[in-house]
Amino acid sequence: LPTLSLKINPFEDIVRNQSIENSQVILYTFLRLLAENESNIAADLIRCVGRLDKKLILPWGLRLVMMGLKTTYVDVRESSVRALEHWQSYDLLMWWEAGHPEGVPWLKSYIHQLIEEGKNKL
Repeated sequence: LPTLSLKINPFEDIVRNQSIENSQVILYTFLRLLAENESNIAADLIRCVGRLDKKLILPWGLRLVMMGLKTTYVDVRESSVRALEHWQSYDLLMWWEAGHPEGVPWLKSYIHQLIEEGKNKL
């Protein structure tokens, strides 16, 4: 698979013009960024995906965000939570938090706030 340059942030254009092929590149690049301890760029990638309409990124965008929630990097987890917030995927936040409680107090509080908002919207 081709990979994206890590020197610049080309994610916006690639994500906006995504295709099945590009989604695989995006997922691969995300994993590579994490392996190279480039959490700030990995978080940027999730932010770009999170700005898109949920219908445009199914299923690969949700997969990316769920992988982001599993990382040890708080900036990546936060960008994943914000993507789920943008997509109003409160049910996924509830499911995730039930099995994987967040350890960072401010992020845990933010997740709980979003879950409560989601419950009020049901």
